[in-house]
Amino acid sequence: MLCAGGATAQEAFLVHLESAVMPGQPRTDLLNYSVIYQGSTPVRARLKGSLRFYNSSDYIRYEKEVRFSSGVNLVRELAPAITLQFSGAALRELYNIHGKLPLGKMEYCVTIETYKSNGEQAGWQPVKEECVYISNEDIFMIELQQPEDGAELKEFHPQLGWIVNSPLAPELTYRLMVAPKNKNQSKQDAIRRNRLQYDEKNISGMFQVYPMYAKPLEYNQPYVWNVEAYYKGYLMGTAMPWEFIILPDTARDSVAYASAYLDIMKDVGTYNVIAPGVLKLSYELKQSAEDSLTFALLDKDQKPLKIKVPVDGKVRYGDNRLLIDFYNYQPLKHKKKYTLLISGRHFKDRRIEFTYYNPDL
Repeated sequence: MLCAGGATAQEAFLVHLESAVMPGQPRTDLLNYSVIYQGSTPVRARLKGSLRFYNSSDYIRYEKEVRFSSGVNLVRELAPAITLQFSGAALRELYNIHGKLPLGKMEYCVTIETYKSNGEQAGWQPVKEECVYISNEDIFMIELQQPEDGAELKEFHPQLGWIVNSPLAPELTYRLMVAPKNKNQSKQDAIRRNRLQYDEKNISGMFQVYPMYAKPLEYNQPYVWNVEAYYKGYLMGTAMPWEFIILPDTARDSVAYASAYLDIMKDVGTYNVIAPGVLKLSYELKQSAEDSLTFALLDKDQKPLKIKVPVDGKVRYGDNRLLIDFYNYQPLKHKKKYTLLISGRHFKDRRIEFTYYNPDL
């Protein structure tokens, strides 16, 4: 097929996509590019665009009939009514409302077709395709805040906090990861290659206390932690990992445990927690409007003990906080192990294993 001026159809079009995917722009605009048409007379054409995501079935597509004039044609002005098609609502919101694309690698291709009106192959025929490959890096910076990089801690349940410099921040959720770090291993390799010690997703705030239900941290073991940010399931950014280590300090260990509430639906297992006079319990009731919890106490030999502590086990829908005050009502033996069994309408015999510490000793 020949075009006016003697150039082939493919040679008649030059597509410059770089401005559509240029990094550092306040907003991404896939239609912000130009097509140079080298023919002498205007031509009717069909313009197709497709942004494809690597390792994902997500896409952004469009298709529109246009008329190219000789010279430079700005697609945004040429076809302002182009309607983009998105693979999902979240991606449409991210692009249309916030002008952003997710983190990762993508391929953006534009195809130009012209219409052939005679012969056996009458119809739209592709005459030009141009593709660019995009590696979308962090589009905003997540900054880890506390504990500081290289911190030496003296508590097993530190509060891990970060900040995000982005207008998207109120709509993001976060993934917090903690991994052990081996000798002579970089922080990046540790968080990427080692088995995660703790991996919590869908965190709505910008801090998280290392929970009781996670695998316990150990003395003198370096740990690396990092945070990823997500917009309705799409990865938007990640921080540079930081490191901390826990040093022995028995005097502060009990205080750290005392300040934390045990989630009775998560804090189960064989590892031991410390109860310095009291046990603080939390329970989120979701299945009914109310419930009444019952408690049983076992000694280190799993023999039942009578509970003398007055505990109101009535809970209501939502978050509930309970305090079992052994210190004032039933002092247990110092540094001895016990098991608390908790039952309710929706579960039975949840086990909280703890060591009682007398705060006066």
